[in-house]
Amino acid sequence: MWEGVKETTAEDWRSADADAQQLQALAYDYLPELAPGIKNPEASRDSRGWLIWLSQNYADPSSYRARTWGYTILRTTYGNDTAFDTAIGLLVRYIRAIGDRERWRTAEDLGGFYIRSSLPEGATVTPDPRPSDELYVHRFINEVVQDREALENATPTQASAFFRRWALERWDGGEKYFSAAGPRLKTAILFDEETVMQLQGLAAYEFAGENTREEAWGAAGGFWVKMVEAEPIERDLNQGLLEWFRVGFRDVLDFWFRREITEPAVSGCWKLDDRFPGDWCYTWN
Repeated sequence: MWEGVKETTAEDWRSADADAQQLQALAYDYLPELAPGIKNPEASRDSRGWLIWLSQNYADPSSYRARTWGYTILRTTYGNDTAFDTAIGLLVRYIRAIGDRERWRTAEDLGGFYIRSSLPEGATVTPDPRPSDELYVHRFINEVVQDREALENATPTQASAFFRRWALERWDGGEKYFSAAGPRLKTAILFDEETVMQLQGLAAYEFAGENTREEAWGAAGGFWVKMVEAEPIERDLNQGLLEWFRVGFRDVLDFWFRREITEPAVSGCWKLDDRFPGDWCYTWN
């Protein structure tokens, strides 16, 4: 049971600083410098960049679940526990598959002739598993909010209002400064019946197998999740103030990190989708 925001102590700060330093050390620990002009594929892995981001931008111990990333998930459909659990599991499987895909691509790059020929004698061409494991497994934490009395069959507007109250209880600053809250408290995934049921189609794909990985990755481009904001933003559309929008499933990682550094109303990130007339759809790619 959440007991509200607690005062941050000196020990909290020491622990947070040590953890942030550990993340940075891991992010910068990769193969020795290669021959001039040879780019080290380990150094440019996405997981290393996002671990550095967590250690520098989300390290404050007063932040909610600092130095981790992941979503608040509001459950508004309660008629099918199996489908709901499948959708939750899919999100976890998918994020871990991103880590697997990153390692696989790094292994391909390391195995290239120019890389192998520039490595010190005896150096391994096996990707370091630690950055991917740290970001996509250990630091990825979702929080599922299940309050059947308050959320069952809630509209997006009602869910947004609930989310704001929930988030403010976990925010350690004044309400007028809430726009500075971390991504977990700004935006939540809305698992209503429509979202949960359409994700069942993607859940049927296998992301781990080498022969099916790319097929599953391609299929993910046709799926999405709904999201609600604690502080809805007025967008340039006749709908005016819109509390919810759709995010492509392949963008759930990028959206979380970019939500901290850019408002989701940036026009370049939005598109209209013929499948959903009038709905806002976010995509970074």
